[in-house]
Amino acid sequence: MRSGTRRKWSGASRAFLALAIVLGGASFLIVRTYSARVDALAPALGPSLPVVTAARDLVRGTTLTGEMLKVIDVPAGYAPPGGLHRVQDAAGHTLVSDVAVGESITRTRIGSEHAGPIASLVPSGMRAVTVPVTTAGNVVVGDHVDVLATFGGGQPHTETTASGLEVIAAASGDDASSQLSTDGGGSAATITVLATPSEAESLAYAGAFATITVSVLGADEGQGSST
Repeated sequence: MRSGTRRKWSGASRAFLALAIVLGGASFLIVRTYSARVDALAPALGPSLPVVTAARDLVRGTTLTGEMLKVIDVPAGYAPPGGLHRVQDAAGHTLVSDVAVGESITRTRIGSEHAGPIASLVPSGMRAVTVPVTTAGNVVVGDHVDVLATFGGGQPHTETTASGLEVIAAASGDDASSQLSTDGGGSAATITVLATPSEAESLAYAGAFATITVSVLGADEGQGSST
């Protein structure tokens, strides 16, 4: 009996072996081609740069802190214009627009370092006006409201003082700070709205001589409102 019997490969086994060799060679060529393309693009994309991004979804009016931010490296060719490169460049500033998680924090998305949380949200030519209200229900930051003034005296009446004003802050009666509120919890004693200078005068007059209430615009109306 011979001890060195030579195993014979079936036709199917030889076919699978040949296919594996072909696929392996093709995979090698694909990876090598991709690597060559990446190397060729590297000079055009430039070196990596650190970019400050949002670590979670952030809303307009948020004062940024370090834990809200994350630094990632991106090719210089993909770095956003005005992008910030260090967390300390953004921390302490106020967001002037909503930012989704992973989005870059740029200089156009934050207020001036010399402006407070409210001033950072006021566009040029507009004013932030704090309006006392007897009840605000569930008015939250970002809502748009009509301000109604009810005058007493010999001819009591109610009139619309200003329409479609954006709410940028809300404070409850026992909240002495000017922190922005977005949760809508409880009734608010004051709201801060964006208004034109003439609207600001009308609101001041109504606040001095009338009882102020607000009506909230629907979402579609609010998006189409401009102050």
